[in-house]
Amino acid sequence: MKKSVKCLVLMCIAIMLITSVITGCGAKEVKPTAIVIATGGVTGTYYPIGGAIGNVISTKVPNVTATAESTGGSVANIRMINNGEVMLGIAGATSSYQLYNGLPPYDKEPAKNIRAIGALYPETYQVVVRKDSGMKIIDDLKGKKVGVGAAGSGTEAIGKQIMAAHGITYNDIKPEYLSFGECVTALKDKNIDAGIIFAGVPTSSVIEVSTSMDINILDLSPALLNDQAKLDKFMKDNPYFTIVNIPAGTYAPVKDEVKTLATPSLLITRADADEKMIYNITKAMYENLAEIQKAHVQGKSIKLETALQGVSIPLHPGAENYFKEKGLIK
Repeated sequence: MKKSVKCLVLMCIAIMLITSVITGCGAKEVKPTAIVIATGGVTGTYYPIGGAIGNVISTKVPNVTATAESTGGSVANIRMINNGEVMLGIAGATSSYQLYNGLPPYDKEPAKNIRAIGALYPETYQVVVRKDSGMKIIDDLKGKKVGVGAAGSGTEAIGKQIMAAHGITYNDIKPEYLSFGECVTALKDKNIDAGIIFAGVPTSSVIEVSTSMDINILDLSPALLNDQAKLDKFMKDNPYFTIVNIPAGTYAPVKDEVKTLATPSLLITRADADEKMIYNITKAMYENLAEIQKAHVQGKSIKLETALQGVSIPLHPGAENYFKEKGLIK
């Protein structure tokens, strides 16, 4: 009898130990890592694309959740990533190149801690004006009140370079530091003469303003395009720009083709980001593009085969490992 009681006690202890182990395993369940994707203004292209990428990461990458955050744009995003404030962000290839390499006006604060995950879609320089303004080319900005982009944004920094190539400085215009959405409102209210939008085409903010008023988008100046030496120098100094045409009718009121400039946008991260996590994020993004394409028309421009085109800074090792698997890097 005593032996039976002893066996029963031992069995109870064993059950308790097994239950304790199982419960202990449950207590050690890994909590998802929450990361932020720094994007841009809510009426631009970065924000919806970043939101779609975040949804893919949250559903396809184990133990990681990602949400898009509206920011001042490229330069602000690069700064936040470089300083370790956020894990991911979207930025223009030109701004990334300039900050990483510490080129003027960023020579005192190079952003050496940023790395690329891959190229997304082309961003296009669009200078939007009211059609009745009579403005046709970028040279016409002289003497005008211009929404140059949010302070600290890639739009503002790159726009200044493009205007400089046309012989225009901020002394020649009246700059207003406005986000895309603020530019739209200011154009409608006639508080500015022109608004600079540097984003994928078509851009929701430009569509918005074009539905309520007749607009025009300024062409590059013939004085720049026809001066081969000046044009060659600009393209050499800004190697990730290409001259592109916005097709006529992209925005209903704009009946003529517009000749302007474009550069790729990049998804970037920190150099110290976990290699396996970045590999998983890269894989999830480029293998679930259909989900991103549903969020914005520019999602259709994101392709695995162009993921390395225009990448202007070093790749993160995690992304590099994925592209090697896919044969894009030998």
